[in-house]
Amino acid sequence: MDEIRRAYIKMGPYQPIKKEYPPTKFISQNRRFQSHWFQKFTWLEYSPLKDDAFCFSCFLFEHKHPRNLVFTIDRFKYWKRANDGDRCAFLMHIGCNTSPHNNDVEYLANLMNISRHIDKVINAQSSEEKQKNRLRLTATIESIRWLTLQACAFKGCMAIVLRFVDTEGFLRERFFAIVHVTDTTAATLKKEISDALGRYDLHIHNMRGQGYDGASNMRGSWNGLQALFLKDCSCAYYVHCFAHQLQLALLQLLKKRYPFVYSFQN
Repeated sequence: MDEIRRAYIKMGPYQPIKKEYPPTKFISQNRRFQSHWFQKFTWLEYSPLKDDAFCFSCFLFEHKHPRNLVFTIDRFKYWKRANDGDRCAFLMHIGCNTSPHNNDVEYLANLMNISRHIDKVINAQSSEEKQKNRLRLTATIESIRWLTLQACAFKGCMAIVLRFVDTEGFLRERFFAIVHVTDTTAATLKKEISDALGRYDLHIHNMRGQGYDGASNMRGSWNGLQALFLKDCSCAYYVHCFAHQLQLALLQLLKKRYPFVYSFQN
């Protein structure tokens, strides 16, 4: 059905230009269709066969039981009402912003905007998510390689990833830093994270969220890392980081494919 509608939309409403259209007698006067109406009402379509007009968009998108019978099923031929000030039939058909006519005009625009169709949007989001996952995986692998070459213990380091809203209003995620820690207590981790952010003039009170793995020193409600940050910034809500599952999967992969690296980091 949508393909048929697209074919009609590409052709556009039928608007034959004539010097003079057939007259229709109203009481003692003859009234005619006027070609200049096409310029003001682009949705208007005229049928030379029946000498009447109807709404192009409503004709295509009205339901099986249309609400605007005059401009769909019955069409329109009462030319006296076509130029009648506030009672103009065309203006009354358009109605308010949420009128059936304006809804049908929006349906028409959406149908022709293929890039915004739900299947296209989902595919675009899936491609973007794949790209982000590849970036995360690459950053993780490069971090592991760097730590291995520098003979640094894996569990003595902490990776910091920032999520932020850029100047255009888009949510971004960036790998920020790897920080060496002497222990993994919540107080030590908080100090190292605060120091790393402070070196770039990033203040704790501007945090609006934090995410870690499920260890008690990270998510503890009283003395965990998230609780310590919440004391300084009540807006920094904690979310359990499900990406930690990816880290566990990578460790299992290293254990099977690169046992010497896995044994070294333990």
